[in-house]
Amino acid sequence: MDCVSQELMSMTLNQYFDDFFYAEGDQAVWKMTEWPVGPFQDMMEDLFEDLMLALPMPKYTGPRGIFNLASYFPKGQVGLDLSPKLYPAQGFSHGQTDYGSINLSCEMADAAYICTYTAAPKPSNPRGRVAKGSPTVIWEIFRAEDRALIRLFLEQHFVQNKMSKKITDPFTYHTLYLSPALQQQLFHQTGVRPYRVEQSLGEAIVIPAGCLRQARYTHGSILVGVDFVSPERFTETVRWSKELREFNLRKYRRRLPDTLMAQNVLLYSTLAML
Repeated sequence: MDCVSQELMSMTLNQYFDDFFYAEGDQAVWKMTEWPVGPFQDMMEDLFEDLMLALPMPKYTGPRGIFNLASYFPKGQVGLDLSPKLYPAQGFSHGQTDYGSINLSCEMADAAYICTYTAAPKPSNPRGRVAKGSPTVIWEIFRAEDRALIRLFLEQHFVQNKMSKKITDPFTYHTLYLSPALQQQLFHQTGVRPYRVEQSLGEAIVIPAGCLRQARYTHGSILVGVDFVSPERFTETVRWSKELREFNLRKYRRRLPDTLMAQNVLLYSTLAML
């Protein structure tokens, strides 16, 4: 997908990494959408084991972590898939700040993102690597308490600018990115501003459930994302799940599936404690 135009293009993995990943983003900045579609551990068993060893706070983030409520979900039961996903994308050239690599979104589960690889645009760095410690991903994360204000601001912005967004929810379908200009308007009208976090090669960032987030890659990078369900944020998980369903039923008369199956997660984790 082109991060600027949202245009989709079909290609093989080899084509993407050979022809697009190392190129400097200018008119188009290409990324892979969440991959793989199936379970990560089935497709790349060795890499999966290495990833499990690299996870921060494995008792929370690991698929068998004792504080990961999703770990108590019965194995083999259809419905819940929190397997890791890859997020490769080209980097934006200097000054391109109106578009993002990961658009504004809000997830029901907690998430950990690890920057596993970063490449500098050729030929500025012939070795194709970025020095460790140099920021390669710029995250902007909002408090969960600010969701309602941000949603109202976006709705008003669309009306004022006569923008038509044929999407069910701006936080779910990853089609919006809050540019610096929009963030400035948001702050002036609501007093809401995000936390800015710079992520470097080898670093992990953990984002709590219910928090809006967006990110922009400054260099071609690969993030690995892992979802988990913590006891501390489970109330927010249920709240956001309920809020999302009610919003779509009220405004679009459309029911979204509960992909996280929060109530079942609570049931099985509670039974495991008895």
